[in-house]
Amino acid sequence: MTYYTDLIHEIAMLCLSMSLVNAEAFVQAVDQQRLTPTEYIAVLTAAATRIGGCPNYQPTATFAVAARITEQALTSYDPTNGDQTLDLMGLITEYMRYPADSFPAEKVAEGMFSVFETWIDVWVGAEGAIDGDWDAGAIFPFEHPDVIDGQTPETIADVKVRTAYESHLAEKQAFLARQRNQQLLRRALDQYRDCYIAYARQIPKTSAVTDRLRTQAGRISDPMVVQAITP
Repeated sequence: MTYYTDLIHEIAMLCLSMSLVNAEAFVQAVDQQRLTPTEYIAVLTAAATRIGGCPNYQPTATFAVAARITEQALTSYDPTNGDQTLDLMGLITEYMRYPADSFPAEKVAEGMFSVFETWIDVWVGAEGAIDGDWDAGAIFPFEHPDVIDGQTPETIADVKVRTAYESHLAEKQAFLARQRNQQLLRRALDQYRDCYIAYARQIPKTSAVTDRLRTQAGRISDPMVVQAITP
């Protein structure tokens, strides 16, 4: 068991074994240095989701804790990383989806727009990481009469052939990693587009907010999201 897997296991038990105060303290005590950045975002995501969905906690206080964990994730994520972006979009659309009554009556439009600006920053980061020219294409096998693509390099006696095969495997691994990352980034946008559109439509369209929404729309490529946020 690794530190990461231990944490995920303990987080699954938070709702059963800890008060809400202690659950948040547990999350804050996580040693970020012992985790990869993607593991850390995954831990925060698991914690916010588990705490936010716990029926044993008082709903308003629970939402506030999950929102704070989400804000913590926002300071640590890499917008070019598909795993992290997918997790983070799930968090912000769930625990930074503040309704109108979360703000003073005279500041509803401004408050909701400020939250949505954070959402947009995440969206724009994901769009910017997507390579529009990326073509998965095909991965061609390593061609040599004495090599079966997929075998371990150590079994190849010829040094030159082994070196070429190792390069092939490295390129193949990099290709597959990039392909997966591009797929995750696209999945994040597809999966949470409707959440963005729904929240944008809830923001009162005062004159000040309208101007700022138009400015934000200029940062976004997705026509459906642009249409939703442009009054």
